[in-house]
Amino acid sequence: MPLSWNEIKDRALVVYAECVHAFNYGLHLSCAIGLRALMEGICVDKNVTDWNLGAKIPKLNAILPQNIVDNLHGFAFLGNDAAHRLDAVDKKTLQLAI
Repeated sequence: MPLSWNEIKDRALVVYAECVHAFNYGLHLSCAIGLRALMEGICVDKNVTDWNLGAKIPKLNAILPQNIVDNLHGFAFLGNDAAHRLDAVDKKTLQLAI
């Protein structure tokens, strides 16, 4: 059964708070992975589906300005690198993502 808007919103707020907490404590890998998870949650909320996040993000053009969609691509790759290659992300980039 799909999540309700309130369930998604509540979960997204928790994930965002955890990302900020991870950032504040220098847990850059955890922060990047959390931000990527947050983007996946936004896609779920907006019923955007495809085989991976990179393919989902362009579909957000229907609800977001192009410059935001372009930036989301960059942040998604950071999350991918963190999750799949265990590459830490620099503090300045994470600050921009948050």
